[in-house]
Amino acid sequence: MNANERFDAPSGSTIDTVDARAALKTDCPEVPSRPREAFYRAAQLSSPARSLLPEPTPEDPRFLRSSMPITSVDIAVLTVICRYYVLTREQIQKLCFPGHNSGRSTRKRLSKLCHAGYVVKHRIPVVPTGQMNAAPVYYPTAKAAELIASHFDDERWLATNTRTPRSDLLSHWVAIADTHVTVEQAIAIQADVKLCGWFNEWETVNKTAGDKDRFYLHTQLNQAPPLSCSPDAAFMLELRGHRKVFYIEQDRNTSGVRQIASAKTPGYAELAARHGHRKHFPETTLPAFSVLFITTHPHRRDAAAKAISKMKGADLWLFISQTDLKPEA
Repeated sequence: MNANERFDAPSGSTIDTVDARAALKTDCPEVPSRPREAFYRAAQLSSPARSLLPEPTPEDPRFLRSSMPITSVDIAVLTVICRYYVLTREQIQKLCFPGHNSGRSTRKRLSKLCHAGYVVKHRIPVVPTGQMNAAPVYYPTAKAAELIASHFDDERWLATNTRTPRSDLLSHWVAIADTHVTVEQAIAIQADVKLCGWFNEWETVNKTAGDKDRFYLHTQLNQAPPLSCSPDAAFMLELRGHRKVFYIEQDRNTSGVRQIASAKTPGYAELAARHGHRKHFPETTLPAFSVLFITTHPHRRDAAAKAISKMKGADLWLFISQTDLKPEA
């Protein structure tokens, strides 16, 4: 199996076929409160004191529940979380329950899946782009990956990224998930271009390989002096038999554009010189790739384009503002 084969649910089993509203009527009873929460109430700890206690991990016995009935909607939610890695409740609701105006049922279902050990609710909330209120984020566990792999009879799901995301990068991961969804929506509304694969930064590229042979998008190019290339994500598009690779740099306006230009361009220039994109997508038909720089607003887009235009490999880079990144664009 080639590394660039699309990592989707089998035909006929996609989440689009799930009748979410019907399945919601057969939902199992709400799981009791976690013991940790009960301990807080009994001890009457203050909020600062709570923050000093360790957060339960998916392997913590307090975090696990046994014999929980799994519905078709649970499978849909877990498939989405395994696919996009880090998502807010609102993102999950838009993908799985687009007709729901209230988030109550989605929150209840996520709570159930968290208590059962399939999903982790990160202890640090984030403020998504364009919103004022902080929201919790969710990511999958190995238990969820095993369930989805068994459900679809596809061992590639076992390579799902289940590592705990860094707290300072949660907004970054949420933005990458938004970009991933937008690209897929853009592909779905037309018939000429095909999406032939997508990988996030720490997602295994060659999912069928043994543990020792697996690799990620990160490429160590030189040891001394150190030089590496670490894209935030990558995908390949096909049009009339031609397949081109795109790497994503998702900018959150946390660093200066000159710093980004000096830090990022050397790695991509060397990766292009070595045709390193062929390792990630062996079926590409083009000798070069493009780097899609997605930033927060048009002014920063233009500033980044100006800074990178002076660097080696500038012709690899494309620039767009998040405000202009629409499925129909």
